[in-house]
Order: sequence, then structure tokens, then C-alpha cells
Amino acid sequence: MRTARHHRKLTQEQLANLLGIDRRSIHRYETARRDPALSMLVRIADALEVPVASLVSDSIELDLRNAHRDERPAT
Repeated sequence: MRTARHHRKLTQEQLANLLGIDRRSIHRYETARRDPALSMLVRIADALEVPVASLVSDSIELDLRNAHRDERPAT
């Protein structure tokens, strides 16, 4: 999240104001002291104009290309 925020040239305070939350929450999210709820990740992604996946890719590498679907027999 920090990288996306820096790319948009926003301070923690500015991003917090856009989201209507406290700056300390942004700090906690960026330092992994607290995990944001999915709904907050969506709001942050919208504010930064980036995909949600890009916010979590700093800490989790997502590779769904090789993911297998749960194959259930047709009924």
C-alpha cells in the first residue's frame, strides 16, 4: 500500500482524509500491525486508483494462473 500511496504522492494523512479514517490506521496497515478488512482494501484501492491485488502483492505473491478449480461432477 505504501508504494501505491507514494506513487500518488499522498501522505498518510491525505489518504486517511480521503477515506474518512484516522492517519494511525493507515500507518498500522502499512506496517502490518493491523490488517484492513476487505471492504477497506476496496476503498483504499479506489482512492489510490489501483487494483486491490496490487495492495496485497507487496506481502503476498498471487499467482492464480495455475490454480485448479474445484471440479465437481455435473448433476
